Amino acid sequence: MEIFSLTHANDIDGLGSAALLKVAYGMGSENIFFTDYSAEGLSYSIKKLSERIGKKSITLFMTDLGMNDYLIDTYKKIIMKVKRQGGKVVWFDHHVWSLSQIKKIASLCDVAIIGENSRYCATEITYRNLISGKMLSKNNKFLRKFVWIVHKSDFNKKPEKRKDYELIGTYAMSIMSYITLGPSEIRDKKLRDIIDVIAAGRFSSPRIVSDGRKFSDRNERLTKIMLKNLYKIGDIAFVGFSPNLQSTLGCGAIMDKTKCDIAIYINTENHTGHLRSRISDTTLLSRRMGGGGHPHASGFPIDRKRFSGFGSDASRKEFVEFLAGEIEKTYRG
Repeated sequence: MEIFSLTHANDIDGLGSAALLKVAYGMGSENIFFTDYSAEGLSYSIKKLSERIGKKSITLFMTDLGMNDYLIDTYKKIIMKVKRQGGKVVWFDHHVWSLSQIKKIASLCDVAIIGENSRYCATEITYRNLISGKMLSKNNKFLRKFVWIVHKSDFNKKPEKRKDYELIGTYAMSIMSYITLGPSEIRDKKLRDIIDVIAAGRFSSPRIVSDGRKFSDRNERLTKIMLKNLYKIGDIAFVGFSPNLQSTLGCGAIMDKTKCDIAIYINTENHTGHLRSRISDTTLLSRRMGGGGHPHASGFPIDRKRFSGFGSDASRKEFVEFLAGEIEKTYRG
């Protein structure tokens, strides 16, 4: 049965999961598809995936993809298509799922290892299951090291060795450059290139490093501009606005400058909010806003109809006032 993958586009955990599947099953790179947590992004990816599947009986792996209620119907369509054609669906994830989401989506899958996991990221879950199924060897030193790197990256833990830390940065910056600086077709090709490099037993390539450095320079310039005009929400949070920053670094810069509990970075290009905190559970706010993630790292979509843009100080203040109200209800209500 032919193997297909739908995975998270925005970080190395999603790409790492797909790379392991490629190694284990010899999956063709053209069978790997990517999505984010936007309704538009998922609909595009499902359409392309569905066209590629056609009427085949396949096994579809969904990896590093959490669930939001507004995505349920779209996910259900592709799952039911695969099942009707005699295929199987396997879902490996480590984000928070509600009981309702488990009932509506996870219960439809043949295998679903999902829900908040403080020990393993999606790449680790995929790795452990492929080893237990004897599809991968636990003696492969490269894969063991790669999975360890992904764990450090996804759980925001700094490795002791500088070269490992720099590799995590290369992944973050190159992936961010691909998902923000080109149309979806180019994005998918570039992300598949990263997966191909990893599946071939190499951590990176000169092109990936070069692309990462270019975006890093841009990211640093935009971060400095963002930090000049932050918005304070009580004694708990600061908010910064900028187009297409690497979200962890953007929030980290806000936290470093303000020493706040919750840092909120608003991506003005794709209308998403990103939260980081060392103390508070950010999912309480992100899920209230229609998003999700992990307790100390999460995100949410922003309604484009209600908040059409953030080009002026007035439009940003309007959104910050709305956000302040949601924070008050979430943490002090």
